[in-house]
Amino acid sequence: MKKAVDQPLAVLRCGAKTRSGSPCRNPPVKGKRRCRMHGGAAGSGAPVGNVNALKHGYYSADSIAERRQATQLLNDSYDFLSQLEDVFNLGACASNSERITDEIFSIKRH
Repeated sequence: MKKAVDQPLAVLRCGAKTRSGSPCRNPPVKGKRRCRMHGGAAGSGAPVGNVNALKHGYYSADSIAERRQATQLLNDSYDFLSQLEDVFNLGACASNSERITDEIFSIKRH
């Protein structure tokens, strides 16, 4: 019968893969499964709530479609305003205010 001193004690080890490829042989931190160098230290790991993983959604399909729609609306507005400007510049020479009103309402909207 062998003595306990002859047999290696069945001690838990960190086991994290080291750069050399072998498992880490350090003992884990009390109450954890890894040693202090592989994530067992207090304060290690992701913050509570994992703020780093929040998605901003800037490149989602819905956001892209919304930005395209807003751009199209702005472009249409610029076109409409330039048409109004043309009408008012032409109408400034006219002596009749009815002509200006008729030209404003006959503008083709997009």
